[in-house]
Amino acid sequence: LAQALFWLSDQREPLQNLSANPNFQLPTMARVLIVALALAAQASGIEAVERTRLLRRNPSEGGAVHVASNAWEFPSDEFTALGGAFTMERPAVAVGLGYQKCGTTVMARILGQHPDSINFGAKEKHYLGGGGSQCAKPGPPSSLQDYLESCFGGQWPHKNQTTLDFTPTYGTMAEIETVVSNVKNMAGDVDYRFIVALRNPASRAASSMGMYRKLALFEYANTTDEQLDNFLREELKSRKAGKPTRFISDGEYSKPLKTFLKTFPKESVLVVNTDKIGELVTWKRIYQHLGLKIFEDHQISEWIEAASLRYEGQQVEKYAATHTAPYHASPAVLQELSEHYKPSDSELWEILGTKPWWGEA
Repeated sequence: LAQALFWLSDQREPLQNLSANPNFQLPTMARVLIVALALAAQASGIEAVERTRLLRRNPSEGGAVHVASNAWEFPSDEFTALGGAFTMERPAVAVGLGYQKCGTTVMARILGQHPDSINFGAKEKHYLGGGGSQCAKPGPPSSLQDYLESCFGGQWPHKNQTTLDFTPTYGTMAEIETVVSNVKNMAGDVDYRFIVALRNPASRAASSMGMYRKLALFEYANTTDEQLDNFLREELKSRKAGKPTRFISDGEYSKPLKTFLKTFPKESVLVVNTDKIGELVTWKRIYQHLGLKIFEDHQISEWIEAASLRYEGQQVEKYAATHTAPYHASPAVLQELSEHYKPSDSELWEILGTKPWWGEA
């Protein structure tokens, strides 16, 4: 049925002409049955699906970068946007593109519990973006083999497996073009699948600054909430003046995402609403997007709970170690941040094709 839908979505050829088409290679009775089912599905209002798209490079540059295998797109709704479910025709390399304080640690730990996920060493490899490699060798990768040997101990994924590199800085404007270039250079006979986790950018900026206080980093150690409010206001002034900033810039999600989608098709990247990472429907889409087996609901729920409890426990320990408490940005600061992000958010919803996932923080 999937093959018939792929073919029909491109050809729109009448049923009586199918038997003469040399590209539709199925036994006659099976051919008629499948096409009849496909036409019935279309008549029932099921949307046509798209044929697999392949990002091709100039043969002189070394082949092609595969980004999907038999992809059909997911709906864009309150759980996820873009992305698609793939069958495993070749091994997969999964890359998490961002962002800091958007739930990437919990997501990586949930994925890491899946038996077909290869999560070797550090969660954040920093190998594809030039931000300080956490792998055996400094980047950038010269080939797929170099990447797998440096970051995954030489473990090559089998047909039903996926490697996992979840580095939040990959999706920032500072690194996205470098990441795109390095993935293209790696190529190889694997499928590349990408994940982006997003949350309200105003809340994300405040959470990111709070993390710096929690870890006693730089001038943010031993500060009050009021002092952190002032730091954010100063950053906001700098950003409005066109300067890159530590906490504000990364929440302008639309620009790097547009840059990424100039090279890779929409079905290759699954955008996840961080507020929905505890939902089973979210995880079933993530597993389908990565070509991983979907386990029973109770097993997925156990993985979600285990990862969440571990994360929460570690946060308590970190706050205790520095004698700090979570940062609660003032409503006034959050309002200023929300106003700043409105243009980027508006463009983001247009790209994703969804209703807004958040309002004002």
